[in-house]
Amino acid sequence: MTRSRQIACASLALALLARDAPCGDLPPALVARPATLPDGMIAATLEGGYESAHVLGISVLSAASLGLEIRRGMTPRLELALATGFALHPDPGWSRAGSVALAYRAWTGDAVELAPTLTVPLTARDGVDITSTLVLGAGLRWHVSQCILVGVGQRLVPLPIRPALAFDLGADATIVVQLAPRVALVGEAVLGEVTVVGQTDRGVAPWHHVPSLARLVYASPYAVDVALEARADARDPRNDAGVAILVTRRM
Repeated sequence: MTRSRQIACASLALALLARDAPCGDLPPALVARPATLPDGMIAATLEGGYESAHVLGISVLSAASLGLEIRRGMTPRLELALATGFALHPDPGWSRAGSVALAYRAWTGDAVELAPTLTVPLTARDGVDITSTLVLGAGLRWHVSQCILVGVGQRLVPLPIRPALAFDLGADATIVVQLAPRVALVGEAVLGEVTVVGQTDRGVAPWHHVPSLARLVYASPYAVDVALEARADARDPRNDAGVAILVTRRM
């Protein structure tokens, strides 16, 4: 990507973050927010991150990147999300990869919600194409209390499609703890995957890798969320870890 295009993309992201706040915003408490954005609301997230990885003590990854995600409430229950990324170091430029995702708030009860999701990874390296793994999520959310929200099944059915189609089942968990009216702590972990159908077993046992993250979120009074995130393989954080700062603006 040329420098002029990088500047244009950054300017677009900043313009989205600087737009006027919506007349009606989401609740400041993360545990009180619906699973999908309200109809017509847009949320733009700009993420700056650094990741490192080592194998047998040898550094195999040391990279800084910038991510951009745009979410929009298409109806009172349906949300559409588009995401892509840009490398900052060591080889600056557009990653030519991204994703499109749909979330549908199918059912809301007193303490339990169900919002299935579909995430489709895309690449533009040789024309637009679907690559990697499609992910179907159950989106089950349980309001344990007014301050604790538990989610499971965001990666319930990963469908690897390259180089051959397979059918996997996955286990994951998310917990949101509201520490204060505008401050929340989020923890996520991918516990494992098992290949049910496929020529090659691509399952990941929980005792081999447990990709995890912890995120501290502050919801400002100006329709802006600021988050500090730490990511690591919980089984071996010294060899696979990263940090990120995320700013989300709702419009």
